[in-house]
Amino acid sequence: MERKNSKKIPKEQLLLSLDRLTRFKPTADKYARVFNDIVNRYSSENIKTLSPQEVCARATDIFNSSAGFEGTCTHLEEMLKEEERATFFQDEESEKYLKTRLNIAPLAAFLASNDARKEMPLNLKRLVLSFKNPNIPPEVLREKYSLRWPLEKIILCEGATEEILLEELAKCAGYDFCKNGVYLLGAGGKNQVARKYYKMLNEVRLPIFILLDSDAKETEKLIAPKLRACDALYLIKGGEFEDILPESLIVRTLNAHFKNYIQCTNQDFDKTLPQSKNLKEIFRQKGYGDFKKCEFAKILKTHIQKEELDGELFEIIKMIAAL
Repeated sequence: MERKNSKKIPKEQLLLSLDRLTRFKPTADKYARVFNDIVNRYSSENIKTLSPQEVCARATDIFNSSAGFEGTCTHLEEMLKEEERATFFQDEESEKYLKTRLNIAPLAAFLASNDARKEMPLNLKRLVLSFKNPNIPPEVLREKYSLRWPLEKIILCEGATEEILLEELAKCAGYDFCKNGVYLLGAGGKNQVARKYYKMLNEVRLPIFILLDSDAKETEKLIAPKLRACDALYLIKGGEFEDILPESLIVRTLNAHFKNYIQCTNQDFDKTLPQSKNLKEIFRQKGYGDFKKCEFAKILKTHIQKEELDGELFEIIKMIAAL
């Protein structure tokens, strides 16, 4: 039953809450954030005077009342709870949240009937398709519609270049991350990878593939003793991630994007230098401006061709697929 003196949550805010509750985040973390936000904004009670159990109860009541609670729990709620338990380790606090009965079916129905929401994130799109197809297993829907969820494995990499390029490269090599439930996570630099992995050890049940540049040997030493049997760690032999990208892809991308400038050839690349240094020098010499890794990776992404993928890069993708 709805508590007195609570306000209705607007539809857009409900959808944002649903989005946050279905992202790849540890269960207790995302539920606490969403529930605290709901009570702070839509309840007349002071959250500081409430116990965690009371916050949970108030937030659930307000959410359900705003969404249109019908007193029944559909397959969507049970499906999400099963996936949370399969994806993350659950403690007493997490289970407390999973025992709540959030009626998300009215929101899924709203999204399903609203043509303006065709560009919704995949974690919401999959709810719509599961709502429409209750008898089809989530894994079947994932493969058919490239939904990513439910997740099957995690890739932990150093930085943004891998985050931008690896999924598209794998797709061109015949392995679709979205169809196979692969979630790619950047650590924010090689010095953060071990810390991130240690944290995930206590949170994530799914297999984790860790991809490191060749200069991350100290990070490898930190991770190796704690590496789980279901996980894998790979150190790039050829240097940085940019160094195992096909040179033909880089040359073709440069010439297509900077077609009004001096053209680039394979002879512009010094084979003894890392590609990042080569690219900085090429950008300087040919007047392309400053070389920025992330921006260039986004440009490269649009020029990838399947026939160029081979060598170490192709082997990495095969290892990810086999995990």
